[in-house]
Amino acid sequence: MRLFVLCCAILISCCTATFGEPITVADIQRSNPVSFEKEILPIFRRSCLACHSASEANGELVLETPATIRKGGDSGAAVIPGKGAESLLVKLSAHQEESFMPPPDNDVNAPQLTSQELGLIRLWIDQGAVGGSSATSTTPRDWSSIPKNLGPVYAAALSPDGQFVAVSRANRLFIYHAESGKLVGSLEDPSLKPPAAHRDLVQSLAWGSDGSLLVSGGFREAKLWEKPLDARALSFPTKSATTALAFSTDRKWMATAGDDHVIQLWSLETSKRGPKMTGHGDLITALRFTSDGRHLFSASHDKTIRVWNCSEGTQAGLVQVPTPIHAIELLWTTAVPDNDAQPRQMLIAGGVDKVLRTWLVEPDATAQAWSMIEAEELPGHTEAITSLAAISGQTMHVYSASRDGTVRHWDLEKKKQLGQFSHGAPVLAVAVRSDGQRIASVSENNTAKLWDKGGKQIAEMKGDPRLQQHAQRKKQILAAAQQRLAIVKQRLATVEDVLKKRIEAKETSDKEVAAAEKDLAQRKTALDKLNNEPPASEPAAAEDAEKEEKPDDVETMKEAAQKKLQEAMSAQQLATKKQTAAEAAVKQAEESVALVNQLVEHAAARVEEAQARSDLAVKQSSESELPLRSVSFSLDGTRLATAGDFPTVQIWNAETGIAVDALAKQPGSLSPIEFIGNDRLLSSFGTTETVVWELNPAWRLRQTIDSAESDDPIMGRVTSLDIDANDAQLLIGSGLPSRNGELSLFRLEDSACIQHLPDAHSDVVYSARFSPDGTQFISGGADKYVRLWNLTDQDPLKQFEGHSDYVLGVSWKDDATSIATASSDKTIKVWDAETADQLKTISGFGKDVTAVRFVGATNHVVSSCGDGIVRLQDAASGKSIRTFQAGVWLHCVDATADEKLVIAGGDDGRLFIWDGTNGKQLKSILVGE
Repeated sequence: MRLFVLCCAILISCCTATFGEPITVADIQRSNPVSFEKEILPIFRRSCLACHSASEANGELVLETPATIRKGGDSGAAVIPGKGAESLLVKLSAHQEESFMPPPDNDVNAPQLTSQELGLIRLWIDQGAVGGSSATSTTPRDWSSIPKNLGPVYAAALSPDGQFVAVSRANRLFIYHAESGKLVGSLEDPSLKPPAAHRDLVQSLAWGSDGSLLVSGGFREAKLWEKPLDARALSFPTKSATTALAFSTDRKWMATAGDDHVIQLWSLETSKRGPKMTGHGDLITALRFTSDGRHLFSASHDKTIRVWNCSEGTQAGLVQVPTPIHAIELLWTTAVPDNDAQPRQMLIAGGVDKVLRTWLVEPDATAQAWSMIEAEELPGHTEAITSLAAISGQTMHVYSASRDGTVRHWDLEKKKQLGQFSHGAPVLAVAVRSDGQRIASVSENNTAKLWDKGGKQIAEMKGDPRLQQHAQRKKQILAAAQQRLAIVKQRLATVEDVLKKRIEAKETSDKEVAAAEKDLAQRKTALDKLNNEPPASEPAAAEDAEKEEKPDDVETMKEAAQKKLQEAMSAQQLATKKQTAAEAAVKQAEESVALVNQLVEHAAARVEEAQARSDLAVKQSSESELPLRSVSFSLDGTRLATAGDFPTVQIWNAETGIAVDALAKQPGSLSPIEFIGNDRLLSSFGTTETVVWELNPAWRLRQTIDSAESDDPIMGRVTSLDIDANDAQLLIGSGLPSRNGELSLFRLEDSACIQHLPDAHSDVVYSARFSPDGTQFISGGADKYVRLWNLTDQDPLKQFEGHSDYVLGVSWKDDATSIATASSDKTIKVWDAETADQLKTISGFGKDVTAVRFVGATNHVVSSCGDGIVRLQDAASGKSIRTFQAGVWLHCVDATADEKLVIAGGDDGRLFIWDGTNGKQLKSILVGE
C-alpha cells in the first residue's frame, strides 16, 4: 500500500474502466501551457479534495495548489516536475502501480480518470507542474437573492456601554435597545435593492469603543457603519445667543429669545422665521406658549412679564412685577375636558425676591385686561427662585428650584408646600417627567440629581457620559497592562531565582571538577611513583626472601593504584559532564532572564503608554464636570437631557439615571435645552444658532473594506471581526472551506491593509480577537488549532493544540493572562496565554459550543451552544454559575461587563435577552419583524 496518501479521490472519470486494468494515458500535443487553475484543479475538485484538502490531508497529501502537490505526502513526492510519466500521481491514477487511486468503493464515489484527463495531467507535470498559489477566483458572477426561509441570527453584539444590541439576520442588520427590546435602527446599504446591509449573510459584528462605530462582515467584505454624534434635524440662524426656548403644544412653532432681548418665532416644519417680538429691556429668561398656541408669555430681568399675539407678533399684555423674573410656568386650573373647550390656565412666576406669584389667565383676555390682573403671592424660598416645572396632567401642582439648594413641590390650590428635596447646592433648573414619578434638578456644583416623587434620590449624574466611558475603558486597559506587568515581573523573579540556583549549581560543579582533577593527579602521581621505583638489588632481594612474605607486594600495590586511578578518571569525567550540563543550564537560564527582561521592558512601556492615555482620558472626563444649567425629560419619559457650561448635551436613563449617550463636543454651550419629541432635542448653539438635534439618527455607511470584486485580501465570508482597544485597527478572519484560513489587519483611519496572512490556518478562521492591550491577537479555525500572533509577524508565536474539532470561538481574559476557546468538540478550553498550557477543559455540552466570551474583568465565561443553552461558568473551576434556556440552536452570545444582561442569537431568527443576575428571559425578539 504505497500511497493511501493519495486516497479517497484523485482524478476523475472513466466509469467503464475496471479496477486493476491500466488506463491508457493519452498523448496530448499542444504548445500552450496547461492551466492548473482552469484545467487541472477542477479535476481534483471533483475527485480529490474530499480527502486531500488542507483540512483533511490524508497521508499528509494536499492537492489544492502546485506547491502542496510538489511537496508530496507520506510516500514522498506525488509529482516529478518535467517527468509526468514517472510521477507517482500518474502511475497510481492510471492503475500502473498499486495502490490504485481512487480506491474501489471509496466513500465519496470518486470516479476513475479518463485517458484524456490523465494525458492532460501528465502534460501539466511535463511542463513543470506550475500554476497560481490558489484556485480560481471565488468572485461570484451573479448574485442570487437569499431565500426567504433562511434567516438565522449568526451575529449579535452588545455595545460597549451595554445600551444597545447590534444583531444580524440573514443579510440585514438592526440595532435594538437592550433593556427595552425596542428596535431603534436598521442599517442599509443604499446601493442594495431590496434594502439590506450586505448581499450575503452577515456572520460577524464588532463595535468601536464608544458605540458610534459598528463593523459588519459579509462575503469578502467588511462594512464600516457610523452613528453621527451631532446629527442636526433643523437649524435656526438666530444670530444671537439663545437665553430661553419654548415650543407650542402642537410642535409646530418654536420661540427663541436672544441676548439682544428679541423674541423670534420659527416654524418647526420649515425652519422659516415667523413674527418677531421686541419690547423687553433686559435679559429674557423664560418663554411659555399658551395651550392653544395663540399667545406667548415672556419673562425678563426688566421686571416685566409680557404677553404676545403669536400670529402678529404684537404685545397683547404687560404685567409689571417688583423683581427680576427668572422663571415662569403655565398650569391648568382644572382637568382638560374631552371637548375643545379650553379651561383657564394659571401663570406662575419666580425670581430674585424668592416669592411665587400666580395669575389666572383668561383665554380671551384683552390687552387692556392684562394690566389690571392682580397677583397672588406665596413665600417660596430663602434665596432666588431659578426654575419652575409643571406636572403634565396634574392641575395646580408645580415644582420650584432655588439658589437656596432646594426643590419644592407646591399645591397651589391649597397654597401649600407638599415636599422639599435638598440638592445641596444652588439649583439652576428643575424638570418633571410627564407621569410625575421622576424629578430632575441641576446645579452649579456640576451635578444633576434624579428623584422619585417622594423625594428619594435615585441617582447623581455629572460630566460627559462618552468621556466617562472612554476614561473607564482606558482605566481597564491600564489595569490589564499593569496586571500583565505584574505577571511578567513575577516570572522574571522566578527565572532569576532559577538562574541563581543554576549558578550555584555550576559553582558546585566547578568545585567538584577541581576536586576530581586534583584527586586524579594524585592517583596518577602515586601510580607513576610505583611504576618508576627501581627493582631491588640481589643481596637485598635475598635478604628480603628470608623475611616473612607480606600480602601487599609491589604488583598488588600497582594494581590497586591503577584501579584507584581509573576510579578517579571516571569521577573526573562525571564531574566534567555535570559541569557541562550546569554551564548549559546557566546559559539557558540567562537566555530566559534576557527574554523575560525584554517582556518586562515591553510591558512596562505598555503601562507607561496606557497610564498616559488613562490620565488624559480621566482629565478630559473631569474637565467635563462643569455647572449644569438646563434639564429636560423626553416626551415618552425614557430619557433625561442635561446641558450647561460644558459644550455637549448629556443623555441619561430617566428611570435610573444611568448614562446613555452624549452629543459630540461643540464649539460652545448648548444650554438651554428642551425635548420636542422622544428623539429630538432643541438647544442653543453658541451665539449664532438654535438647533434641533436628532438623538437617534440613522446609521450611515462610511466605507466598505474590499469591494468583493477581487480575491485579495479577503477570499471568503468574513466570519470574525474585532476592533482593537484604541479603535485604530480592524482584525478580519475569513477563508475558504478546506483550502485556507486567512487573517487581515486593516487601519481604520484609511482602511488600508497593513497585514495579510493568507494561510494563517489551513481552514476557515471562525474567531479572532485582539489582546486587551492590542499588541497581539489570537485566532481559532476549522483546522482545530488556536494560534497566537504578533501584529507584524508572519508566523505565529504559539500554537494551542488540544481541540479535536473546529474551533468556533476565542476570547481573552481582561488581564491577558488566560484565553478561552470554544469548539465543535463540545468543550471549552482555558489556556495560559504565556505558556500555551491547558489550564482547564470544561465539558458537559450537548452539542457544538458556538461562541465564548470572558465577562468583563471577571474569571467568568459565557458561552452559546447548539443544544439551545447559554451557560455562565467559572473558567478556573468549570463550575456552572447560571444557565439561560433558549431551546434552539444558538450561534452567538454576549454579556455586559456587570453580567446584568446576557444575549444570544438563534437559528430561528430570534434574539434572546436575559437578566444575567437571575436567568429570567426578558425578551425574545423575532429580528426585523
